[in-house]
Amino acid sequence: MSHDVPGHPERPARIRALEAEMSAADWFGCSVLEAPRASREALLAVHPATHVDFVEELCSSGGGAIDADNGAARGPAEERSFDQRIDHQP
Repeated sequence: MSHDVPGHPERPARIRALEAEMSAADWFGCSVLEAPRASREALLAVHPATHVDFVEELCSSGGGAIDADNGAARGPAEERSFDQRIDHQP
């Protein structure tokens, strides 16, 4: 959980607390799967190349704000992942 931005509501402690509560409720009947890493091609299917390039450069140069609500973590792309999960009904 490298997404730790001080003061931001989506922080590791909040995610861990939510996951603990959901786990106690047996994930409300959902299956928990690890999300696959998005390829550049998948990103380009939903974002313009200029945006994907901007985020890659931002991350490579130390991270920072993308806009008022979103930020990017520092480091090379292969080191960035957000332990995201996809929940599917069985």
